[in-house]
Amino acid sequence: MNHDIDDGIRAGIIREDDIPKEIRSTLGKTTGARIDRMVRDVIDATLACDYEAIMMTREPLEALEALRKYMFENMYLIPEIRGEFEKAQKILTALFEHVVAHPEEFLDTSGDEQVERLAIDFIAGMTDRYALNLYSKLFLPRPWVS
Repeated sequence: MNHDIDDGIRAGIIREDDIPKEIRSTLGKTTGARIDRMVRDVIDATLACDYEAIMMTREPLEALEALRKYMFENMYLIPEIRGEFEKAQKILTALFEHVVAHPEEFLDTSGDEQVERLAIDFIAGMTDRYALNLYSKLFLPRPWVS
């Protein structure tokens, strides 16, 4: 969600100050502060329960759930963004299908993992820029070819 907030701010859809004050006061006012707060809370809560579960404490978890709700209401479900998600889904689907069809180009298949699982992990680790560049390289003609 933090990266989505950054994307929404860059797109002019939301502003940092639009995020409800209660969420910002609990999780932090910036992307870095929110990530730091959540990571530290997961570490502390997990240590406190002797590693019986990976967890968060109540207050940041409730703030995270409120942030998720805010993002759905103010970003994820608005038509302008839905269209962008659909484009991204098509790109990721095409990349997944290509990687599964040509695993030797992208994956280390020497272990026991299924190719589909390896492809999912490979794609999940991509930055937006890397995914778009790879998609362009694989599926779009070079400018001089037209």
